[in-house]
Amino acid sequence: MANGGGGNAGNDLLFVILVLVVLSIVWLATGGIERAKNEPGFFLKPPAPLGSDAVYGPSFSDGVEGTARAVENSFSETERELERVSNETGRAVEFGSLSPYHGMVHFRGGVSYPGASNPADEYIEISYDGGGEARIDITRWRLVSSISNSSVVIPQGTRIPQSGAVSFQEDILLSPGDSAYIISGRSPIGTSFLPNKCTSYFEQYQSFYPRFNQYCPSSVDEMAYAQDQTIRNSNACYDYVSSLSSCKVHTGIYPQPLPSGCQYFIENDLTYTGCVRNHKSDADFLARDWRVYLARDSSLWRDRREVLKLVDAQGLTVDVLTY
Repeated sequence: MANGGGGNAGNDLLFVILVLVVLSIVWLATGGIERAKNEPGFFLKPPAPLGSDAVYGPSFSDGVEGTARAVENSFSETERELERVSNETGRAVEFGSLSPYHGMVHFRGGVSYPGASNPADEYIEISYDGGGEARIDITRWRLVSSISNSSVVIPQGTRIPQSGAVSFQEDILLSPGDSAYIISGRSPIGTSFLPNKCTSYFEQYQSFYPRFNQYCPSSVDEMAYAQDQTIRNSNACYDYVSSLSSCKVHTGIYPQPLPSGCQYFIENDLTYTGCVRNHKSDADFLARDWRVYLARDSSLWRDRREVLKLVDAQGLTVDVLTY
């Protein structure tokens, strides 16, 4: 029995050796070790070295990193789109060389009614808010659109406009606290000007935008300036004058009886010229907001995505407005 078992074991061993030899021949015939070098091997991804914290295969951190990369790519795409949309604006925002008036004179608010069909409604305000004590001459300064390349020069004006006469032209000077409305359209009175206590008389037949904010002397208070003493003391004249609107030239029929001197007072003192004569020495006679007209027949500024520069007479940038 023992000899029979030993023979079976030997046969089994010879069979195993034969199988290994056949497999070796097949392996060598198909490329052997050279093929093993080029094959990725059993693992799709080589295992991390022993002792490292890395894990084999996908992990939670891989998912987070992938999401982060996707979000980053989305942001990058959005940034590229914004850059494309605002490219022309972005190039125009640069200040360039700064004026010595930078930080002293600047835009206040934005353009009112930009692109308006009526250029009289389109205006922009600049102000001299401080940083100096001397007056600043803004005549020959320019407003420039960096987008459309429109450019206009700030003209001269008159401090006290004349009624029915050509007004003396002078440079526009701003003192600290002063401002200027720069209006695209034409002046209703033919010139840029500084409003005063009496300019509301012009509004009887002309439209101004923005409206004047100055106090207008009441008609009855003007009786104190009547040259005729009897008129100042006349109850009939007082009663009639008190019924008249302030800063409006009388156009109606005079009631009877009315002292003739009262009619003379109404026609000579209750006018723009009479008002200026009586009040030009008042401390609050002049306003502080110039009305500067660019005399254009169409709007100057884009209704959106505009870049405006205020440039001084030397071509240096005072301020920039974007909207």
